[in-house]
Amino acid sequence: ITLALSVFFFFGIHNVLQEAMINTEGFTFGVMLGWMEVLGVTLCSGLERSSLPFIGNGEAKKQMVAPICAYPLLTLCLSMSSSLASWSLNYINFPTKVVFRSCKLLPTMLLAVVMGNSK
Repeated sequence: ITLALSVFFFFGIHNVLQEAMINTEGFTFGVMLGWMEVLGVTLCSGLERSSLPFIGNGEAKKQMVAPICAYPLLTLCLSMSSSLASWSLNYINFPTKVVFRSCKLLPTMLLAVVMGNSK
């Protein structure tokens, strides 16, 4: 429960800080903000992936099964999604961005059903 609450807490702080930055007079670097967000995720993911052989992942030090070649496309998609969403804040307000970003779950679920990965 503590971990779940921590995720919501830090996600809330992330959103508050992002909105404050976007609402700063003269701030027009939404795309760069998205790139910095992806850079942070990439660095932390790399740290987590490199630490698994030392600390394990809760399953007796089981190795990751995803091939490293799958990451560039995923990173590109994450980068574009985050950058374009931040750039859109030049034209829409932050609550509208949050609503539209939350709605991306529906096409993702539909695509998973179409691809046969889910029921």
